[in-house]
Amino acid sequence: MIEADVVLLDIQMPIMDGIATLPELKKICPNIKVIMLTMVDDNSMITKLMELGANSYLTKTSDSEIIYEAIKTCFNQEYYFNSLTNTALLNNLKQRNVDLPQKMALQEAHLNDKEVLILKLMCDEKKHKRNCRYCGFKPTYGRSHKR
Repeated sequence: MIEADVVLLDIQMPIMDGIATLPELKKICPNIKVIMLTMVDDNSMITKLMELGANSYLTKTSDSEIIYEAIKTCFNQEYYFNSLTNTALLNNLKQRNVDLPQKMALQEAHLNDKEVLILKLMCDEKKHKRNCRYCGFKPTYGRSHKR
């Protein structure tokens, strides 16, 4: 069996597309470097494939010298980033930073009665041993978490 160091993989292929092929390829050959070479230049697709394990993402309109540089760089340094991947990944990070606080604000904390009691006791700043006895814990409980 021949083992490749770097593979150029297209998204649109017959039988199994590149999106499905990438994680399977990484399972079989975890050290292989995969450069997505495709006509699709959608930011969400780029981000998704990088998250699935792609080491670089190039469009088929890329100059042959750029493709060669990406192969060399992935082989030697694991990843090759260009303006396309940088823009996609940065936009994704910015979007996550906008979405995350909104999602967190909508989530409600569900605490059981004992958890509520413990929080109230901690806020009252009473003695640790007394709080532990009150809750039915050993006095050493939670010492490593208290700071």
